[in-house]
Amino acid sequence: MTHFIAVTLWVECFRLLPRVPRERRVAFTLGLGTGLVCVCLVANAIGYGLAANLPQLFAAAVLLLTPLAFLLSSARNCRQLSDILALILGLALFPVAATLHTGVDILISGVSAGTIAYGVHRWREHDPEKWNPVFRKDHAQNERTLESDSTQLNQTRARQ
Repeated sequence: MTHFIAVTLWVECFRLLPRVPRERRVAFTLGLGTGLVCVCLVANAIGYGLAANLPQLFAAAVLLLTPLAFLLSSARNCRQLSDILALILGLALFPVAATLHTGVDILISGVSAGTIAYGVHRWREHDPEKWNPVFRKDHAQNERTLESDSTQLNQTRARQ
């Protein structure tokens, strides 16, 4: 059941669902989740049978398949600079967070990297022209208000 709410399903749906018609998305998600469950059941049965007979180095390498698959699927779905920045910062900050010996080093590096990437994204998207006015009236000066102010000032001076 966990594959119906797992990150793997979410990542693949994020990538594939925009091409699926809206009325078929629930069926598509259930089918993809069921497929993931079936593949994992078969892989677990095979892995359980082979685990005792594998050389220690190969068994350790097999343990890296899950995080490596997650990393590659996340990297494949990076669409914006903030996505790439969050991924790279998360990888870079993990060794620093691991030195804290808190037991939540992945959480610390992930939240820190995501927060920094979000801040960079907001900073790059900073455009006061797109902001909603605060008390139903736009008090911020922009090029149009500066032009109209100077035009009004020139008209007032001309009248005097």
